[in-house]
Amino acid sequence: MKKLPSKKIVITFIIFWVAYHVFFGAIRMLIDFKYPNGSCDNTVVAFGKNLRSVIFSIPQGSNKWVLRDTQPEIQQPDVSGFRLTSLDENVYDYEVEMGWFYQYKMFYVYGRNGFWVIQADPFHIKLLRNQNMPSKDARELDETIAKYNAYGNQFTVVKDESDLTVEEQNAYAHLKGKAQPRIEELKEQGLYP
Repeated sequence: MKKLPSKKIVITFIIFWVAYHVFFGAIRMLIDFKYPNGSCDNTVVAFGKNLRSVIFSIPQGSNKWVLRDTQPEIQQPDVSGFRLTSLDENVYDYEVEMGWFYQYKMFYVYGRNGFWVIQADPFHIKLLRNQNMPSKDARELDETIAKYNAYGNQFTVVKDESDLTVEEQNAYAHLKGKAQPRIEELKEQGLYP
C-alpha cells in the first residue's frame, strides 16, 4: 500500500512533463509559422527572433544545405518578401539549443566557412573561421562580415578554437564528429566542399 503514493507522484510528474512539452512546443510552432522562414518548404531549420537565421536545402529536397540570415536592418517594410544574407554555402551539421519554455538560445552550425555560434538574444554571431578557404570565398565572407559590423557589434571572428568558450568548444567537437557521415555522403555526391 505504501508504494501507491510514490506511484501517483511519478505518474503526476510524467503527465506534467508531457503537458509542458506539448503546450510550449505547440506555442513555439504556432509562433514560428507566421514568419516566412518558418513556413518555407525547403527550410531545414530556422532559429532566433522572427526566425532570423535559417538553413535551407537548395534546391528544395536536395542534400545541399545553406545558411542564411535575414538582417532586419536591411529589410524594407514597404516591399514584399525579405532579403537574405548568405553566411555559408555548404552546411555539414547543426544543433539548436533551447532555453526554458522553448525559447531560442544558441544555434551551432558547422559548415564550409567554419563553425558558427549564433546567439538569439541579444543577437550575435561568432565565427571560428575555416583557415583553408579559397581566397574568393574568403573575400565574400569578409564583405558579409563588414555588413554586420556596420549595424553595431553583431559579429565576432575568432582565429583559434581556444578563443571559444568551453561550451562552444564542446559543441564544435560534437558537430565535427556528428558531421562526418554527412560529409562522406556529400563527397560521394560531389557537393563537398
